[in-house]
Amino acid sequence: MLRVSLEQWRAFVATAELGSFQKAAEKLHKTQSAIGHSIRKMEASLGQRLFELDGRQARITELGRILLPHACDLIDEARQAEELCQLARVECQCGAKEVPISVNALFPVDVLLSAIKELSQVYPGLPIRIHETARADAATLLTGGAGAGCDRATSAGVGED
Repeated sequence: MLRVSLEQWRAFVATAELGSFQKAAEKLHKTQSAIGHSIRKMEASLGQRLFELDGRQARITELGRILLPHACDLIDEARQAEELCQLARVECQCGAKEVPISVNALFPVDVLLSAIKELSQVYPGLPIRIHETARADAATLLTGGAGAGCDRATSAGVGED
């Protein structure tokens, strides 16, 4: 069982980056006492000091500096896992899991391709269905309303060149 919660890791990272419990609290929309409590509880669970207090400053210890990149990776991995869960809910009206995108025919192709490339770096292999339209009914196309059959759209496999 893990001894440190994800919220405690977030408090640790914010405090390390900003150098004070107050600034970390503002960033995380919490109270200063909640951040201080999280850090103290974390230190007690680990049996190690992560910060030395100097007035209003929280100076990170050498161990804290070593843990910081690992904590950042942990938080990033948790965020990516949550994003994957959100994408897993996306379904096409035909039943295939994909991300539908509606693009006006006048939209710059280079901007669209750049956005798709960035998306493919975060979610490799995610299928995308691009609906090109000159009409104002893009929402109808995306939600599967009248005239939005899957055979009328262009499919693009993310990650393909």
